[in-house]
Amino acid sequence: MNPDEYIESWGADSFRTYLMFLGPYEQGGDFRDASISGARRFLDRLFASVQTMLGDGAPDQLVMRKLHQTIRKVSEDIPRLSYNTAVAAMMEYINVVRKGERTPHRDEVLPLVTLVAPFAPHMAEELWEQIGGSGSVFDSAWPSFDPVLLVDDEVTLAVQINGKLRDTLNAPRGLLRSDVPRFRIWFAIIFAFSAMIGAYLSAQDSDSPRKGGRPLPDATETE
Repeated sequence: MNPDEYIESWGADSFRTYLMFLGPYEQGGDFRDASISGARRFLDRLFASVQTMLGDGAPDQLVMRKLHQTIRKVSEDIPRLSYNTAVAAMMEYINVVRKGERTPHRDEVLPLVTLVAPFAPHMAEELWEQIGGSGSVFDSAWPSFDPVLLVDDEVTLAVQINGKLRDTLNAPRGLLRSDVPRFRIWFAIIFAFSAMIGAYLSAQDSDSPRKGGRPLPDATETE
């Protein structure tokens, strides 16, 4: 493999990011030419986000929560040489930032310029200059995360009927602590309703000829 050919076709940053994304640093990964496009697409979306970001208004709090979770993930993964999961976390975050082709807020994008620098240094330096950063991006402070923003406001609860997942409920995390009695009553109602549905489904199964139940009436029979 001649890396010069890939660098000429995709750019040094895309090639470098893809190599870091392949798999665990100690093990490597399955190198495929076509897969480099994923790394290139990620960098292109980040570049476009910087060009179109807005400075007015306030950032989306759910996006900011995801940002701080990403900062923690990348900050912990790099010292462990877990470059692939660090890149994956940033890819996942840019998907959140650009979901529905939304225009991101400045605060949602700027920390990502520093986070991506170890993987795409050339683009990071260019973006750093565009956003008005002084000196080199590698001389800037590494982004910090707020522990308060790392915890989701909601927890997802599974609703099962006859051992099968039928639905999920989003409940406020604080509800589990401060409103336990009401929460238990609500779940008792859900469980009772689930039991009724389960009994109905069982009855339907027992009536099916395939389950050995009573046969269906013959459509040709007349009264």
